[in-house]
Amino acid sequence: MLDGLLCMTANAFRTYLIKRYIDTLAGKSRLTRKQEFGAYGGFFILTVGLYLAFHTAWVNVLSNIIGMIILTGFYNKPRKVRLFIVGFIYLILAGCDVVGVWLFVDYVDGEGFDQIFSVLSVFFVFICELLTEKIVQKRRNTDTVQNFSLIIVPIISIILLIFLFYVEQEKMPLIIVGVGLLLLNFFLLYLYNALCEAMAKNYENEILRQQVKSYANQLDVILQSENRVRALRHDLKHHLTEIQYLAEKNNTTEIRDYILRMQASLQNPNEMVSTGNMETDSVLNYMLQKAREKGFTVSAKVKMPKTVIHSYNLNVILGNLLENAIEAGEQAQEKILNVNICMKQGVLRIEVENTYQGKGALSENSNHGRPAYLTTKADKEQHGIGLSSVRQIVEENNGSMELIPDEKFFRVRLILYYSN
Repeated sequence: MLDGLLCMTANAFRTYLIKRYIDTLAGKSRLTRKQEFGAYGGFFILTVGLYLAFHTAWVNVLSNIIGMIILTGFYNKPRKVRLFIVGFIYLILAGCDVVGVWLFVDYVDGEGFDQIFSVLSVFFVFICELLTEKIVQKRRNTDTVQNFSLIIVPIISIILLIFLFYVEQEKMPLIIVGVGLLLLNFFLLYLYNALCEAMAKNYENEILRQQVKSYANQLDVILQSENRVRALRHDLKHHLTEIQYLAEKNNTTEIRDYILRMQASLQNPNEMVSTGNMETDSVLNYMLQKAREKGFTVSAKVKMPKTVIHSYNLNVILGNLLENAIEAGEQAQEKILNVNICMKQGVLRIEVENTYQGKGALSENSNHGRPAYLTTKADKEQHGIGLSSVRQIVEENNGSMELIPDEKFFRVRLILYYSN
């Protein structure tokens, strides 16, 4: 009875780790949370039920592999990729079982064994899963990776269990400690996930707040431009009379100067970009006006169509890059910000160039042969999420991102592929 309780608890945690493994390697499933709970709950009942009924290795192998093949079918991955994921995960599970059980127990197929060792194997799976998440996230160039300090918890749990197994002769304390450690590890992992999700939502809310400010600023710009057009229209009769008078005198120089003054009266100093794309114009005008208010010399060359798909993603990219450029440029003696955006035949090129403190202010680490520069901001967590969002969007569009620092300017060049 006690072994059964320990077996159920260990395999429940093991099933949760399998879900995290599949999510890490295959992405997000097509199921809702309730459907996921039902699918993985069925997998748990199937594997545990067959194990308790037969205690046979080949039944355990088949139930796990078939169950994981069914589970990976709910993810948008090719069949070969899903089979690779299943094989990879099962090799990890089998290896952890060997370390956690067969090294401590004279295992005989068809016979049961002390379930405290299955708890050990689950902790080994936990460590392997955390390491896999860290490796996969690093390959995706994200900055929000698992902290190695989290791995210390299952390692300490393993040491405690092995110590108690050799010291404590009574079985009841071992089972209580085993269940307690399993629950402690599970809730710690759940809390860690909740904190990561809260940080991500906080970042999304910040993006939405910035967009609201951008739209409000753009509405002000539009109203200012309309007021200028309305004023010109009101005085248009007088302007035409003056131009006609100058034309009768055949004074082309004064006519040209007069028309230039009329055009200048229509110019809105706050409307630095006008592509016709409401979303992009909002972000660019808001951020460039913000830079100018901070004393930057701003230059913007933007050529884009009025409609661009995935404009939300584009705004996330522009908002993050310009915010980073402004904050870096504030530390420089000469504040310069140059933006060059051009879209031709579905290829979007973005270049943001700003002055900064120089290469000495950068902290560089290696990222698979490519330089990756770390932030000097105080709020490193939020900054990391922003950069990872940019990188993820670039990769989703099969694009490229290049960071080019020199002694005076820091340049970011992006190439994205869109189908309008």
